[in-house]
Amino acid sequence: MGIWAETVLELRTLLERQGAFRNVQVWGFYMDRETGNLHLHSGTGPSASGSPHRDPGELTDPAGRRLLLIVSDCVSEPWRGGNLRNMIREWEGKAKVAILQMLPHWLWERTGLGTGEPAYLRIPDPEAVNARLEIEPSPFDEESPEGLKLPIITLEPRSLLPWAK
Repeated sequence: MGIWAETVLELRTLLERQGAFRNVQVWGFYMDRETGNLHLHSGTGPSASGSPHRDPGELTDPAGRRLLLIVSDCVSEPWRGGNLRNMIREWEGKAKVAILQMLPHWLWERTGLGTGEPAYLRIPDPEAVNARLEIEPSPFDEESPEGLKLPIITLEPRSLLPWAK
């Protein structure tokens, strides 16, 4: 994610200046290569990875009024294993969660997103957390996909605008 650091900083500034959010925080995670454990910490970059580990539950709100926007290119090792998926699963019942994918759609198959199944999601009401999103039935599939109900958006207006509405 190092190459996206400036973009993330600009996105944070933009969100802060919008006035739509009470506060905007930037968090990061890294995987301990020795133990395979995924650690969450406040801030990003090499200096932040040395900060104390935080509980993923700290990012949720009991009222479900928090938006967690995971900004990533989804290429690091945690995206291919179950650790990050488990962390997101903890959030999906208590927050609105989406991935802001930095890479173009045609490269997603080469990332950790390549293991997922695409689906259309419907939101029953604007306050719904991810666990309450409904999977639209596809005329081509006999069964609905299982797993995380996680919108994936990009910084392009044609992706971001429908999701934001």
